[in-house]
Amino acid sequence: MQNASTDDLEQLIHHYYTDEDSLEFILDGNDVEREIHLLAVRAERLLANHQSGSSRGMAVDEAEPPVIRRQDRTTYREQS
Repeated sequence: MQNASTDDLEQLIHHYYTDEDSLEFILDGNDVEREIHLLAVRAERLLANHQSGSSRGMAVDEAEPPVIRRQDRTTYREQS
């Protein structure tokens, strides 16, 4: 997984999360494919940063700050 591409990560997500409604809820949106793609792109970047940070002796937290998700957003299903 250390060298996983965006496509690899998308396939992995689809392999383990097969229920569209669950994915919509987990990803907090109604455009599941786009959200999965963006998640995979972000994960690929984090893996690359981790590898470059490890090679320079940096901690992962120094490579990139964590993403903080807003808690006040409602899901698509809750809005309906």
